[in-house]
Amino acid sequence: PGVVKELRLTYDLGKERKEVALREGEGLQIGTPLPPQDIRAAALVEALGDIGGPVAVSAIQDIATTGSWDVRAAAVRILGQIGDAAAVPTLLQAAQAGGALAETAVESIAQIRDKNADDVLCKALETAKGEDRVIVLEAIGRRAVTAALPQVLNELKQSDARLRVAAIQALGMIVDYEHLDALLDLAIRSSSAQDVDAAIQALAAACSRMEARDATAEKLTAAIRRAPPTLQPRLAELLSTVPGPKALESLRDLGLKGDDAVQDAVTRVLGEWMSADAAPVLLELAKNGGPRYRVRALRGYIRIARQLEVPLEDRIAMCREALSAASRPDEKRLVLEVLVRYPTVEGLELAAGLVVDPEVKKDAGTAAVAIADKLPAESRAAITAALNRVIQAAPGEDVVDRARQVLSK
Repeated sequence: PGVVKELRLTYDLGKERKEVALREGEGLQIGTPLPPQDIRAAALVEALGDIGGPVAVSAIQDIATTGSWDVRAAAVRILGQIGDAAAVPTLLQAAQAGGALAETAVESIAQIRDKNADDVLCKALETAKGEDRVIVLEAIGRRAVTAALPQVLNELKQSDARLRVAAIQALGMIVDYEHLDALLDLAIRSSSAQDVDAAIQALAAACSRMEARDATAEKLTAAIRRAPPTLQPRLAELLSTVPGPKALESLRDLGLKGDDAVQDAVTRVLGEWMSADAAPVLLELAKNGGPRYRVRALRGYIRIARQLEVPLEDRIAMCREALSAASRPDEKRLVLEVLVRYPTVEGLELAAGLVVDPEVKKDAGTAAVAIADKLPAESRAAITAALNRVIQAAPGEDVVDRARQVLSK
């Protein structure tokens, strides 16, 4: 309700594919000719855009509110490239059509280089009503008009759910650190699921923009403590938008002390962490966290050893820690894959040491042979000791044969 719809029809005429867009309220009678696209007029608009200048802009503004759908779309798009603040009212009017044209119009407003366009939007928000007000709020957010922050914060008091959600979404793009609590409080206190969802999405966008990551992480942590249990996991996930020591510290505490849903969220977030500083937290959760999520934490730890930027010495040390924490053969096999990918004498010794484990005996022997085959000749003594150990354990005839081949090189 309140959203202008658009129906796009695609059909084949002979060997040619056609498409037509119908706005809400428009009709199309089957069997009658479809409205043709005005290709020449659209090309003319493109040419006017290339010419530029006040006369061309004025002509394009006129076209943006009249004419066929495709011609208006071309005019609206080009206004974002060559228009100034004076084009904003025209683009707002074009956005009233809804659908793809509205999306193009709002995007064009965001692209206008004239800084005075910000003032035009702030003034438009003072008088716009209903759906027009929603469009202005969307444009303010897309353009990141920080000067409109006080006005947009005031929109949170609106009784109209559409306006509140539009304001919340805009805040995600313009709110600063000092006013972040407005979104946090809304997420925590609102009884509207729609508002809460919008606030969480806006917080994700807002927090990722904050330069003071540790301070923002502390603010999020304080909000998690006062949030209802059902909301805590969603807020915990937001800590991933402000990566750093404070975020990891908070995730560690939540992973050790939080309820099941919080531990679930924490281990998922840490399992996708994009820097190696999450490794100690994941290892601790793999050892001391909730039993249900220890395997996930350990796999996240192994992922860091396998994929992220880690000094080779530290990578092998991580593999040693992972093997110590692993209770299942699946995770031991993952560690063996890391050792094969980054061959070292220390890794060879770790792999060879696992041939006494009946659950991964053959995997360990295979990995040890693969590592030995990649090591340089100066590691001959270590290779001989490790492969003799593999041969003695007899993990499989094929593995033993391969070990002897490597030894004979």
